Amino acid sequence: MFEIVVMPLTELWADPEHSSEDLKETLAELQSVLTTEAGFEVTWDETVSRGPNFDADGVNVYCIYGLRAAAAWLEFNDTLDAFEMGDEPWSHEILDKLEEHGKSERFPQILHSSDTTFAAFVPVDMPDVFLMEGEDDADLDFSVGSAVGLRRELDDLRAALGLEEGLEEHLDDIVFDPAEDPLAEPRYGWLVLSARTNEALEKKLPLLIIFEVDEDEDDEDDEEDGEEGGEEADSE
Repeated sequence: MFEIVVMPLTELWADPEHSSEDLKETLAELQSVLTTEAGFEVTWDETVSRGPNFDADGVNVYCIYGLRAAAAWLEFNDTLDAFEMGDEPWSHEILDKLEEHGKSERFPQILHSSDTTFAAFVPVDMPDVFLMEGEDDADLDFSVGSAVGLRRELDDLRAALGLEEGLEEHLDDIVFDPAEDPLAEPRYGWLVLSARTNEALEKKLPLLIIFEVDEDEDDEDDEEDGEEGGEEADSE
């Protein structure tokens, strides 16, 4: 399961042991690393507060991995006419082809989001996704991309998925039936991501895609997607 939510990173990091100043310092350090890696100033404002609730969408792994497999397919094909998601989209053969190719040219935000604990798409226009690696095993690895870039890529994907413009505004009223629609999962994944990306850009806050381990899953290896790409950086 993926949790998709718009919220400050400082709220995600919040811990009783951390003061507001600690959180602000950590955010400033991350933005400094991103500025160095991107080659231009990367900054956004976050209000540090305690106790707020943020609405999240729980999305089946097939929807997100199916969308990624569809995006990878479009790296090498003009349409999705011959695309089949398969039973394990995280292991789709098109992802192996993309890995051999080296990197995504068309959908770097979607395809370079690593299978780290979470991916954050911040309200800054950046060309790629940066992998933030902790200095020791206790630190979480996560990836940071651009909500602005993600919006462009989702717009590109919309037509290929056969979706109407503005459909995400009716998210709660849309149902895709996998029994009748072979693209139901990636279409729903697009719908949720598109709606949340719009929210992130409006609020000027990060969009987070958080992988949540489902203890009821029979196959724990389903969480592996084998995707490569992005640029690496170190962050505390």
